[in-house]
Amino acid sequence: MSGRSRLSTLSCAIALTGVLSACAAFGNCGPEACADDAKITADVAASLHRYPAASPPNRVRVQTVNSVVYLTGQVDTDTERLTLIAAARAVEGVKRVVDSINLSDPGR
Repeated sequence: MSGRSRLSTLSCAIALTGVLSACAAFGNCGPEACADDAKITADVAASLHRYPAASPPNRVRVQTVNSVVYLTGQVDTDTERLTLIAAARAVEGVKRVVDSINLSDPGR
């Protein structure tokens, strides 16, 4: 397994851990709903991974609760931010995307 594949696998595992924790914290999803949220998170993370804007030095994190995807992190430009939001919205099962992505230099 290449270093990039390991990093991708590790990123997905971390994302899944966060989602399952969120489900437990919110307490309003059953095991099936949490599994759906975990799958959506993994699918969105994989989709975003295709865009350099989501890769270091920028970091965009994905969390899903009740099929609502929360994107947090930082990118360089508003165009990058909008591209990542559109990519997340295109993933099957996503009801809504909440954007909390910041720009590294808001003047751009």
